[in-house]
Amino acid sequence: MLRKIELLIPPFLKRLDQQLLLNRPGLWTTKIHYVLFFGGIGLLLLLIKATLTPLSLSDIPNPGTHFMVLLIPIIIGFGVYVFRLSLFNVEKQFGQTAPGRSLRDQLIFAATIGLLALMPFAYSYILSDKIAAQVSNEQLSADINALNLGDLFFPEDVYLYDKNVKENGEYHYDTYDYEGYSPFYSEVLIDIRSPREIKQIHTNHTSQEEKLQQISNFKQAFAKYSGTSITYSSETILGLFDSRQILQMRHLGELKAKARSNIENLLLSKEKNHLFHDREVIHATAFSLAGIWLMLLIFLKTRPRNFLWAIVGGIVVLFMGGTVLSLFRVVAGIYPEIVLWPMFMATLAFFIYQGYRKKNSRRSNHWKAISLILAAMMLPFLPLVTLTMDKYISQQEAWFALDLGIMLAFIVWNLAFSHRFTKLRAMPTEN
Repeated sequence: MLRKIELLIPPFLKRLDQQLLLNRPGLWTTKIHYVLFFGGIGLLLLLIKATLTPLSLSDIPNPGTHFMVLLIPIIIGFGVYVFRLSLFNVEKQFGQTAPGRSLRDQLIFAATIGLLALMPFAYSYILSDKIAAQVSNEQLSADINALNLGDLFFPEDVYLYDKNVKENGEYHYDTYDYEGYSPFYSEVLIDIRSPREIKQIHTNHTSQEEKLQQISNFKQAFAKYSGTSITYSSETILGLFDSRQILQMRHLGELKAKARSNIENLLLSKEKNHLFHDREVIHATAFSLAGIWLMLLIFLKTRPRNFLWAIVGGIVVLFMGGTVLSLFRVVAGIYPEIVLWPMFMATLAFFIYQGYRKKNSRRSNHWKAISLILAAMMLPFLPLVTLTMDKYISQQEAWFALDLGIMLAFIVWNLAFSHRFTKLRAMPTEN
């Protein structure tokens, strides 16, 4: 696989790689030149694709789906990047580096993760804005009203006909079970008729001319958003409806679902209501990226075996902690918030103490490294656990606590944990 990747590297980038290896080996190990080249090309291609991709109202893509799909190659690319980083490490080969260089490498890793995360967000934002500009709010409102009003005359089967039309000819919709072409509420479209209004229009003895106009408007809007024209005349459709006959049109239900889906994607883009638009999702993504960055720093400082054992140990600690908190609640009637902070602090202090024990042996050094990894993973959550000790906090306060925890973990890492990992790795592997 690596040989196939090598074929994608242009000659000038290989020459630059050799120059950095000979003159700046510390910078060479960060692979910043590969990140800037391939990351820049990838971002540029995505922006071009999002800008130049033709769109049609009958085939509106879902930017949220594109966002999730783009995460797959991004994750694969990040995995390749971490693998290349693990092949050669200056500190593993030559010992501790200067603090300034260590900080530089940390910033490079953070920029790399940020660049990879920017790609799906930038592509999805541009595509969403382009979709929102395909039709004006006023025209979309008129089309949705036309589809909702005319949908009654296009039942997909006799059951739907009997559901929507009583024996005496009075039309009715179930206000609480209405499958129309728009949601009940829209932030950008204020002229959408509600199901109750549609019911009133149909039950007010609409004239034949008005019914024909409603059918004609439905056909025009339906062709626009489904991509398929209804070839029957409005008179024929109304005659079939009045005689309780079903319009023999293939895949009518699927075409209606397609039109609804296209309109839904338009509304999501206009309202900026996709997953990647949500502020909470963006904040959670930023916190997750900071956590990945911290995990990468830990991974490059310790042996892979210790890192994997720490991951397993972290899962075990979470399971045991949740079990203990549940027992306190069920057996002793003590709320988890009361005992969470003491348990968290005791566990964190235990791991830090184990990481700085003076006893040296091959087995104890592995345990020290695993304990420090677990302590570093717990630090970002310390402010949040402290705030929830004796009160209920708001969502804004929770995010502030998590941001503060990332800053705390970064400071403690550079002032203490990073140097300790270097010393543990330099110790003899034998007793």
